Parts: sequence; C-alpha cells; structure tokens
Amino acid sequence: MIPTPEGYVVIRAKGGWVNVPAVNINGKTVFVRGKWLKTARVRGEEMMENELENPEAYVEKLRADKNRALKADIFTFTQKLPATRPKYSYPAEWESIAAVHLTSFNEWWESLPQETRKNVRRAQKRGVQVSIRELDDDLVQGIRGVNDDSPLRQGTANAYYGQSSE
Repeated sequence: MIPTPEGYVVIRAKGGWVNVPAVNINGKTVFVRGKWLKTARVRGEEMMENELENPEAYVEKLRADKNRALKADIFTFTQKLPATRPKYSYPAEWESIAAVHLTSFNEWWESLPQETRKNVRRAQKRGVQVSIRELDDDLVQGIRGVNDDSPLRQGTANAYYGQSSE
C-alpha cells in the first residue's frame, strides 16, 4: 500500500493506485480526479445505501474553500433507485444500470435458471464448498487471501495484490 499524506486518499486509476486530493464534507470524503477537467465526487458513493442529501451544501463548501485544496470544475453525485426523475435542477446524465430487488436468498435461488442450480449442485458433488455467509471479518480475510494468491491475474498485474483488507 502506498503511503497517504494528510488531505489525500488512495484510489485506483489507469490500473494503478494513486494519491488524489480529498477533503471531508458532512462526514463524507470528497476527492478530485482529472487533469484538464477536474471532477469532484464522494468516495464510495455507489456503495452508500442512501443518496447524498443536500448536494448544494457540498457545492457551497467546495466553493468556500479558501485554500482550494480541491480545485474541481464539476461536482458529481448519484441519484438512487427507485427515483427515475431528476430531483434537482442540475444537468443530468442517465446511466444504464442493472438492478434487482431481493428479499431473501430462497427467492433469488428459485429465480435462477434450472441449469445454473444444477451446475451448483454438480460442483458441490465434486468437492466445491458452497455456503451462505454473513459479511464479516473472516469473509473479508478469505477474499483478501484469494486476491493475494498471485501478483498476476490472467497475465495482467493484480492491482489488489498485497492490499490491506481496509
């Protein structure tokens, strides 16, 4: 892992890890990417359960930053499903996403094609362990172990090789 100076975060860009300027606004980390046109965005926003509340406050704090730690030209944020109409008067670009509403494992499992379920059962008979797991530290360490298996993945550098589980 590369060392991160104060006021920066590490992100993945063009197949490598780089430090980019960042600032904390309303408890969220906002970082900037880009060379000519600099874009500010909330780190990990795509994984947040709720959408960004009051984006105007973020824009105002970025404008009011006298040190101009984040010299952003554009501030982007997402609007979460099921909202399908713009909530704000800002220019918007719609992205096509695949989303599915799940209520239980059994509902999801039964909705899979029969052939997929059959292939899973065959794999179990051949020794593959299949289980439902809670997202906990043990699972994260197991995933990390798989990523640390090799510095190359299909002939390309594995960007997550040697990374901490944080």
